[in-house]
Amino acid sequence: MKRFFASIIAVACCIGIATAQDIVYLNNGSIIKGRLTEITLDQKVIVQTQDGNQYAFTNDEIHRVTKDKDFVVETRFSAPKGYRGFAEFSPLAISAQNVLSFNLSTTHGYQFNHNVFLGGGVGINIGYAADSHISIPVFAEFRGNVGRRQVQFTYGARLGTEYGSGYRPRYDEVNDVLYSELVSGFGVYSGVRVGMRIPYSQHCAINLSAITTLTLGTFSNFTTGLSFGFEF
Repeated sequence: MKRFFASIIAVACCIGIATAQDIVYLNNGSIIKGRLTEITLDQKVIVQTQDGNQYAFTNDEIHRVTKDKDFVVETRFSAPKGYRGFAEFSPLAISAQNVLSFNLSTTHGYQFNHNVFLGGGVGINIGYAADSHISIPVFAEFRGNVGRRQVQFTYGARLGTEYGSGYRPRYDEVNDVLYSELVSGFGVYSGVRVGMRIPYSQHCAINLSAITTLTLGTFSNFTTGLSFGFEF
């Protein structure tokens, strides 16, 4: 233990003369990047990150300490850089047209860092009750994450187009008859979300969000509901 802390102290002494930052590898798989600021009398290592947060670790928690030029925090709860996919559904959304709907979508793209994802997706919305129809939105999507703990804040936005088809009631005044007419067409599709991201491994997470969509076109509508998603 003394040798281990002696090596840490040696690294800490180099802080003032080196531009590289310290990387603390923990036994639980987490990686903390920042600046080694203190070794306490009870043999705890204090690491300060770029955002000003300080973390204290004991000898039993630390696997090794190295140097690096980056100045960020990465943990097993962070969304890793690279390809990322999402699958989600909203079992019961409510719209301004008094229509209940079931929504299912999938999005695929690139995770630039823990806080920024850009991609594209496609979905299917099945509306029923007063104005039954089926629509297929195709969209670009942005997602962001805030925090690196086991429960994180997440938000996002969508923008694209939507094709819809369905039956609408029509009244024939001449013949005094009420009938259903098949209508189809395109519209502008957009949506926003806020919610929670709950990672259970470095590559997988569950998303619980409140989502609102706005469609302008053949089936103009404003819809809000809860969304349940899986991130991989």
